[in-house]
Amino acid sequence: MKNRNLIITILIGTFIGLVLYKVFVLNYTPRTILPETGYSVNIQMRVEGHGNEINTQVLLPSSNERQTIFDENSQTGNFNFVINRKGRNRFGIWQKSKISGVQEFSYSFNAKVKEVKYKLPEIIHKANYENENLKIYLSETPLIQVGDTSINALLADLNLIQEKM
Repeated sequence: MKNRNLIITILIGTFIGLVLYKVFVLNYTPRTILPETGYSVNIQMRVEGHGNEINTQVLLPSSNERQTIFDENSQTGNFNFVINRKGRNRFGIWQKSKISGVQEFSYSFNAKVKEVKYKLPEIIHKANYENENLKIYLSETPLIQVGDTSINALLADLNLIQEKM
């Protein structure tokens, strides 16, 4: 029984000693020890060719102050794959000529993300769109439902009045 208690005491003492060594000598902090929030993403694509060229473009993530992208991998199958940049954006392009039948390819990556909090004002004022040149871009279309009842209800809840243009 004494040997058992002695072994337990030695193990606990060793554990505490290692923790103190890592904290005070190696400068470990909870942030360096705790795992970071991350995601593993896999995008699988399937296309059907009829003897013509297939050119597929997908917007790819970029590393920035909020996220770090790593371990990118593309399973291209029969396709040629390149990554192009346009400004701050990255595009993956899969291309192949004379494709027949169903073809599959994929793109995967890992992302470490950082929490970002945005402070929004308590009251958001409706922008004033008096500029005549902008009215054509703010008109109702099948894709822009300016007069939708759910939008109008939300505007009413937010005490914002929507004026007809």
